Amino acid sequence: GLSITDENFGRIAGVEAIQTKNGTNYVNLGATAAGSGLATLVGGTGSDTIDATAFSGTTLTIDSDDSADFITGSSTATNRILAGAGDDAITLVGGAVGSATLAGGAGTDTLSLAANATLTDANFGTNITDIEVLRAASTGASSLAVGLKVQAGGIRTVIGGDANDTLNAAAYTTGMTLNGGIGDDSLVVSTGAILGQSSIVGGSGTDTLSFAV
Repeated sequence: GLSITDENFGRIAGVEAIQTKNGTNYVNLGATAAGSGLATLVGGTGSDTIDATAFSGTTLTIDSDDSADFITGSSTATNRILAGAGDDAITLVGGAVGSATLAGGAGTDTLSLAANATLTDANFGTNITDIEVLRAASTGASSLAVGLKVQAGGIRTVIGGDANDTLNAAAYTTGMTLNGGIGDDSLVVSTGAILGQSSIVGGSGTDTLSFAV
């Protein structure tokens, strides 16, 4: 595989797409990569680690191909992340979720928030498919109210972090898993019937389960 850091793009100009090798690749994209004209990164068939947190271009497509990949999208650009087959881990800041196109592909794929956030279902875009797990940031209290957009994207498990989180699945119309993690968490489901189809794990701390109706 390859190891490419943002500094390696200093002598590149007018190249819009880069194809890495098969194998285990590490790629870091920042302001220098954005300045080179890069807009698309294509991974190989191995397990790739791609960190585009500091990428400052307008749009960025990351196609990581198959295998279990670790992808951190840009904090400011419009992200298009095609994770391919495998159990992939995608990380975004909360503000980048709404504009993103995320396709998890086959496998159990996780969308993790890079920092604590307050998000409602409206903050999630309509271009999320085959993502099975939503994970709150590990530190700081988050409030995640998930509904039909998130449900349509395939998410059936929502996991809290290490603080006092609110995981609100009141708008879900199917069973799911809520896991509060560490802290005094508030967990919400819609009805007793949905509760009967769901798995609820409070985790450590003093946790509260309530119903929307």
